[in-house]
Amino acid sequence: MIVVELGQRVAAGACGSLLAQLGATVVVVEPSAPHGGVDKWRNRAQFLAGKMSLVPALDDAEDRGLLESLLARADVVVHSSDRDLGTLTGLLSSVDDKAVVCDITAFGHEGPLSGRGGSDAEVQAMTGILYTTGLADGPPVSHSTPILEYLTAVQAAGAVLLALHGRRTSGHGQSIDMALYDCGFAAMSSFFSRLLGPPADGVPQEPSRLGNLHPLSAPWNVYCARDGWVLICTGSNGQWGRLCELMGRPELEQDPRFIDSANRVVHVVHVDGIVQEWVGGQTVAHCVEVLGRASIPAGPIVQVERFPNEDNLIYRGMVQRLTGAHDGEEYGPGSPFRMSRSPGKHLIHVPAPDADRSCIAALAHVGRGPCRKSGVRANAQPLADLVVVEIGHYTTAPVGARCLGAFGADVIKVEPPGGEAARGWNPIQQGQSVFYTISNSDKRCVVLDLSKDSDLARVRSLLTAADVLIENLKPGSLLKYGLSYDAISAINPRLIYCAISGFGADSLYERRAAFDTVVQGMSGLMSLAVSQGMPLKTGISYADVMGAASAVAAILAALEYRQRRGMGQHIDLSMQDIVAWSTQMAWNGRTGSTADAQEPIRIPARTPAQVLACAHTEARRLYFTVNDHRGTWPALAVPLRLLGTPPAVLRPGPELGQHNDIIFGSLGAPKHKHASTIFPGTRKTMSYENLQITHDGPAFIITVHRPRKRNALSMQTIDEISDAVRRADEDPAVRGIILTGGPEFFSAGADLNEALGVESVADGDAFFGRANRLCALMEASSKPIIAAIEGFCITGGIELAMACDIRVGGKGSSYAITSSRIGTVAGFGGTQRLPRLVGNADALDILFSAEAIDAEHAYRIGLITRLVEKGAALDEAKRMVRVYEKRGPISLAFAKRAVYRGTQMDLYSGIDFEYSLVTSIYSTADKREGVSAFLEKREANFTGR
Repeated sequence: MIVVELGQRVAAGACGSLLAQLGATVVVVEPSAPHGGVDKWRNRAQFLAGKMSLVPALDDAEDRGLLESLLARADVVVHSSDRDLGTLTGLLSSVDDKAVVCDITAFGHEGPLSGRGGSDAEVQAMTGILYTTGLADGPPVSHSTPILEYLTAVQAAGAVLLALHGRRTSGHGQSIDMALYDCGFAAMSSFFSRLLGPPADGVPQEPSRLGNLHPLSAPWNVYCARDGWVLICTGSNGQWGRLCELMGRPELEQDPRFIDSANRVVHVVHVDGIVQEWVGGQTVAHCVEVLGRASIPAGPIVQVERFPNEDNLIYRGMVQRLTGAHDGEEYGPGSPFRMSRSPGKHLIHVPAPDADRSCIAALAHVGRGPCRKSGVRANAQPLADLVVVEIGHYTTAPVGARCLGAFGADVIKVEPPGGEAARGWNPIQQGQSVFYTISNSDKRCVVLDLSKDSDLARVRSLLTAADVLIENLKPGSLLKYGLSYDAISAINPRLIYCAISGFGADSLYERRAAFDTVVQGMSGLMSLAVSQGMPLKTGISYADVMGAASAVAAILAALEYRQRRGMGQHIDLSMQDIVAWSTQMAWNGRTGSTADAQEPIRIPARTPAQVLACAHTEARRLYFTVNDHRGTWPALAVPLRLLGTPPAVLRPGPELGQHNDIIFGSLGAPKHKHASTIFPGTRKTMSYENLQITHDGPAFIITVHRPRKRNALSMQTIDEISDAVRRADEDPAVRGIILTGGPEFFSAGADLNEALGVESVADGDAFFGRANRLCALMEASSKPIIAAIEGFCITGGIELAMACDIRVGGKGSSYAITSSRIGTVAGFGGTQRLPRLVGNADALDILFSAEAIDAEHAYRIGLITRLVEKGAALDEAKRMVRVYEKRGPISLAFAKRAVYRGTQMDLYSGIDFEYSLVTSIYSTADKREGVSAFLEKREANFTGR
């Protein structure tokens, strides 16, 4: 993917950096004239790291032609029309209709303020963020780091990935209108919900500045220790009681003034005085240590100097030394995208201006990859076939999942009995929190108690058919129920598991509780806004909204990887990482500001009520109402404004357990045999022209049937096999999959009419990429897959057979990889799987000679697993599946997972991986049934739960 970054704004540069971290080739077009050190150019090293530099002379015909060719080839163009030079913006006519064009501006393309080049601080003032940041008795305080530029950058990266996802099915690019104003407005949801809902006393209450206090809980503030500042955030009466014990004042827990959160908020000045008295006599390290042991959220206020020097940020690789920078020793942030299969790249090399001109000239003529699946409407919602399971609370996971729902995903929210805590937050409308309703639009809700085996089995059934699991629980919370990523991926290897937490699952603070305020303090952000000598949090829950936006971008990147490789992955997002990333302009001894340093704020700080009443808010329809059977509810727009496939917020947050009966039967079991029918529209069944599908008891048999083409593998045939494997994998009645061909040809290999037409990268991805995704899908399937081979098994046919778990060959069958005869090389993974099965020498003999070997030879070197009489391969495969039927399906899935994953690791890492599967399987109903059947000397009745 080629991204051309034209935009001068910080948000444009930061968006380009995120896309580069996720694997894009990003070309930055630098101005030839001096840029004056404003916008992103003030921190050129950080914003150019990991990218290519081009400095064209636009009055030179050759340079202009190069830039026009680059734009014509680009997959994505990122610009900022309210800041960019008109000559650059004028070149956008070179961009074709398959490109995604993302324009990041202060106020967007529509509305009375459109075209105005406002600064970050001005947009903070106009969206209410400035008004809500600061001490209650002090003036509004603007952060010196451009928080809205960074928030918009993350949202823009997600929007670009959504548009690319849509392009893959529609074949068309589209324009994106990203506005700092929209992103700032959406981040104010907790304040707006108080104005949009019915007030408790009949009079709307204008939200005000609270400093670092919490409107619903106390103590919740920063306190001055002997050697620095400490954040303490108690979110429950139990945490308050433990704090009283630590302070040596246990009697305060039962004091009527402090008996519950509401009373402590009323007496917050007295409460803070008590806590300050205790903290003032301690060091920061001592406070954090004892509070951590008591499971009370707390942390130091980290200072930003050369970088935020905090142990967990260092541990997770978030501080990187840049190479090639011309300003001496420079540091930049690592990537916050911790992903198990396609991790974000650390961008460390800074190119000299115009250093990559020759490479860029070559890129401008590289063919674009495939864009279209046939039969899909161009304006279809990009996530219309996606199933998302959310196990979240409060803000981060719910808001991230809400965004996916607005683009068509079927989001199923799993809540505990009684619902998540945010359901009870004021104001309340018809028994449901307005904040909850806004944050959970376009979802379905089920209530499940994970401590009950029956409900845990229902969660597993949801995850078996889901594409994405997003959660923001404390790390390890799902592990105790056997729902680790490894356990889930063993039954659904295509699942993308996105876990969002304060400090990450792989963390020095794995068990530390984290609220938004603590994360802001420990990322360095709070040290960049000070009032009356006190560090301040942002009025908005910045860590929460950044975590939600990052989750959307990471999930979409993982979907792109799955599209290419057929595999899901685990995403470990730390809110501390992403907030620290957004402080980078203050690193290396800088102040953190951008053009704002030279531009005073020219407008007063608007109150939240004034923001809601603003004509620009109305023109961009940033809030509105939606309806359901209960009546009319307030709703907020999703700020990812794709113009071709815009987000659609259609339904309010659901009633608690509203969809239990729809998704599960009246007795709580899944209503349908196939998981795909639990979620209507999840996957449409394909009709097969080149396959015959039959069932033999527990065996699902896929027979390639192209007799006139000797069962050659065309793109359509590969797609049909992929669909059939998915269909079998989703059917709990299927205990094994058999892939076979005719008596004379298992498969003659790739369809030469298509394979020999591969002349470009795009052609290669369309054909060989498709076949490799099928092979990855087969290896990732939770079901055993057996190749039953008779007759000739040639090149692509043998490569497909090697992706099966077991190969049964009939006598008289023969095997060859003939690529070298036509001057090519095996393209379905043959050069990699073959030596893993037979060793390097035998593999190279087969590849070099292109000569066929007989079944006995293939069996002797390990290419086929079992050798049977001619014509008996299919019967033997059926017999094997009947044996597997008597074994635990989770056991087989875990064993397959352990072998494939473990052999990619060193021995002891593999053993650790095996142990994680063992501990997960011991909580299953199948394990209990297996042990009972063994002791009772009877046949086990395994159910896959």
